[in-house]
Amino acid sequence: MNMKKIQVQRNKTMHVITRYFYPVASGIETNIAQVYRNLVKNSFDVSIHTSTDTLTEKNILADFEKIDGLNVKRYKVNLFGFFPRFDWDKTDIVCLHNFNIFPHFLILFYSSHIFF
Repeated sequence: MNMKKIQVQRNKTMHVITRYFYPVASGIETNIAQVYRNLVKNSFDVSIHTSTDTLTEKNILADFEKIDGLNVKRYKVNLFGFFPRFDWDKTDIVCLHNFNIFPHFLILFYSSHIFF
């Protein structure tokens, strides 16, 4: 009896960190929506980590939304920005946009200790 091994591949998991996302619609937010929406269509599991703020109002957006296949997780911004929560062991790619010292520096620092 010939038994073949079946290998199941999981989708690549990607976490995108940016200060603003939809409904804020300027250049980088529009770019993020278009690029990562296409990655979802190509079997990536994409989560956008962003703030609950718009450009004019604070803490008004939902903590979680699903927009065009993108998991949008929102956080309240404090003095040091916001700190996204995700499982590093199940993460393939982390993308940083709109560089802010917090949380970006901490993410870069943490990831350098994991991989090096």
